Amino acid sequence: MNNYRVFLTQRALKDLENISAYISDELSSPVAAVNLEIKLTEAAPSLKENPYRAPKFSEEYNLIPEKDIRKLIVDNYLILYYVEESQKVVQVVTIYNRLIKVFK
Repeated sequence: MNNYRVFLTQRALKDLENISAYISDELSSPVAAVNLEIKLTEAAPSLKENPYRAPKFSEEYNLIPEKDIRKLIVDNYLILYYVEESQKVVQVVTIYNRLIKVFK
């Protein structure tokens, strides 16, 4: 099986940083922040073996119109990404708390 390369956009990296900072600082739980950051950073690379295992993200959100955005659920967070099949690349677009609606 051909593995895909997984990349995180600057936005996804910033999202990860913001999530960790919020949990650590605002919720006063630095251990939980580190544990979640580990889970999220381990989940994204797991897409290299089978990026199509996660379902497509809702059509009502138009993040990147020409891409089929998929969602990988990790705890209460969504990792949104698309696959560039011709290049065997998975591009992680954003990471956010799925209980908070941030797009429209």
